[in-house]
Amino acid sequence: ELGICQDDVKLDGHAIEVRLYAEDPTKDFLPVTGAIDLWQPATGDGVRVDTGVETGFEISSFYDPMLAKVIAWGETREIARHRLINALKGTALFGTATNKNFLTEVLTRESFSKGEATTAFINQEFPGSGWEEPIPTPKEIAIASALQYNVESQEALNASLNVSTALKDWSSAGHLTSRYVYAFGSSEFDVTVTPQRDGTYVVKFGEKEIILSIVEIGVHTGRLTVDGRRKTLLYSAPSAGVLDLSIDGRQMHYYNHIAFAASIQDKAGDGSVKAPMHGRLLSLLVEPGDQVEVGSRLAVLEAMKMQHEILADIDGTVLEVLASAGTQVAAEEPLIKIEAA
Repeated sequence: ELGICQDDVKLDGHAIEVRLYAEDPTKDFLPVTGAIDLWQPATGDGVRVDTGVETGFEISSFYDPMLAKVIAWGETREIARHRLINALKGTALFGTATNKNFLTEVLTRESFSKGEATTAFINQEFPGSGWEEPIPTPKEIAIASALQYNVESQEALNASLNVSTALKDWSSAGHLTSRYVYAFGSSEFDVTVTPQRDGTYVVKFGEKEIILSIVEIGVHTGRLTVDGRRKTLLYSAPSAGVLDLSIDGRQMHYYNHIAFAASIQDKAGDGSVKAPMHGRLLSLLVEPGDQVEVGSRLAVLEAMKMQHEILADIDGTVLEVLASAGTQVAAEEPLIKIEAA
């Protein structure tokens, strides 16, 4: 027995909950696996976070992809909604794709704020190809490149022997300039970062120039100014050329293509079909010699309590089937080889 009766339970205000998932909303909410480089849940009045993960946690294919429930309470629905938006903006989960940005946008949509959302919400609000990750603004790109430059130059300094910190960003040949190339969808940003003697950084996009100043860089936090406005950041730099960054609550993954130029190859449509995630291969629907076309069903993978169809990305003939039904496969493991028509 609970020790209370129904009459003891009183309604008080309003609460809204969102579920933070390890999934990619841009790929029809396909669950993802991987390591969590940084987990920093939000705090605040009326905010509660229920979770079972932490920094360094490995997201496997054996469980549901839900990572946390973020709940906000308020005297009214509108107060609860704004508190939940701020809670999501103050939450950082780096290392794998999540639905955090998608959830934030849902909460800010007019139809949701008016209480008009239904089960048809996604199709109505994001018609066509569905929800798409927003393209970073030039200022966000400038912040990312300057931060990445600062982090990597500091790591180089820490790895050097008997080098004074006063020599950081100094060169007898003049200003040092580093190049960064980021791609988001069909948009590409080619920028240069040049540190100045006064501690500022000049970031150039062709003829466009943005000047910013880094106030403080911590292990996962930072403060800087852009055009006189102070910005507070959450970030993770797990490896050279890779940066996860949250600016004003909007989380983006930055991958400097220059750092990986020697190994970058366009493998799209090369006929090599790989597992999109860790999971159990339930069935194989083709065998060597079969003719397939773009969109043909090749296999069914079970992961995170869901079944996912694996489809052909080119027209051609099945050359090899490299896996067996009923076995566990790893993410990026080759499954089928197709010879292009």
